[in-house]
Amino acid sequence: MSQKRTSIDLPQGGLALSYRISRLFEVSRRRDEPIPTDSEVAAGVSTLLGKPVIPQTIAALRSGATDKADPTMLSAIARHFAADENYLVGTIDDQLLIDRNLDLYLVLRDEDMAMLGLRSRTDGLSTDTVADLCALIKNVRAKYASPPPSPS
Repeated sequence: MSQKRTSIDLPQGGLALSYRISRLFEVSRRRDEPIPTDSEVAAGVSTLLGKPVIPQTIAALRSGATDKADPTMLSAIARHFAADENYLVGTIDDQLLIDRNLDLYLVLRDEDMAMLGLRSRTDGLSTDTVADLCALIKNVRAKYASPPPSPS
């Protein structure tokens, strides 16, 4: 009989929980929108859980003041951001793969390549492929992008 997990401890070599939660705040928005507040996220997570979650709890997880949380809450945080729950409660390999995919998404979002980003959301890309694509897009943009328009 397996023991029920009541908290998630930072696995050796894994990405810090605060980093992963902060990443979800960043990727959940459009480039021209503000990052969601802890209050907004707490309200959404409260709705998903059916019980109150205070903004200070979200802030503590996000800042690294604590790295322990109920797996159900972590799953709800991921669902609030429409993210793969394994990013917060999965294995180190899950974390790393999902984080690389978030890298690709951010590069595509920030480089006005949203359509390519939508087509690239596949589980078939290795972490090396995602890293190579990110580097390629950044290099092409740096080499061939026209300068930003001057203010009128």
